[in-house]
Amino acid sequence: MNLKNKIKKQLTIGTWITIDHTVIYQTISEYPFDWVLIDLEHSAIDFSGLHQAISFFKKTNIACLVRPPIVDKIYIKRIMDFGADGIIIPNIKSVEDIKNAQSFMKYPPDGERGAGLFSAQRFGNDFERYYKESNSDTVLIAQVENKDALNNISDIVHSRLIDGIMVGPYDLTSSMGIAGKFDDNNYLNELEKIKVVASKNDIPLGIHVVDPDPHALKKAIDDGFKFIGYGLDFKFITSHLNELQELKK
Repeated sequence: MNLKNKIKKQLTIGTWITIDHTVIYQTISEYPFDWVLIDLEHSAIDFSGLHQAISFFKKTNIACLVRPPIVDKIYIKRIMDFGADGIIIPNIKSVEDIKNAQSFMKYPPDGERGAGLFSAQRFGNDFERYYKESNSDTVLIAQVENKDALNNISDIVHSRLIDGIMVGPYDLTSSMGIAGKFDDNNYLNELEKIKVVASKNDIPLGIHVVDPDPHALKKAIDDGFKFIGYGLDFKFITSHLNELQELKK
């Protein structure tokens, strides 16, 4: 089952990758993640590293999403030609952002992606199949992490251009002037509004559980989130080092 169908039918759990090294990829691949997100927005990963990461995960059962730093034609075109299963759009504010991202990632007549040959098309050996299937199979997730997106959430969902919503809690609370205050009533109320709109329109709702805490993951599942990013590579390391630091005080 491809990721697009999987996120519609069941809970999926993935994780963030920001460290450009095959040992990280190998370590993550040992665990039952449904997908990984290669982050180009807040990391030092360049295009060469991105290509290596996607190429690695294409040989596993873990789908590979990518977050570009901005909604940009060149970024998205190259991400897709490297063989990504889809993208998570950062900091969306309006339907226009969604339309641009979709246009850049899909071939005509649905978009304006150029028909180049690279890894995704197996260097021309699988072009026809890929061209026919990519528009329907690739995943587009809108990341809600800005108060402008909250104001436009109904329009974004009703556009029917996205496969899911991913709440970015740190940036969203920061945009609301309450950075990191995840128990603030204003944040919780906005979260409920997003849940209602997503549920009514049968759009999978996701959230990034940044700190790798099993209790926080269970709470996100119990709260009805279906597309969950759990931790990120360096957080899996620092969470345990922080425990050591507390012991040595």
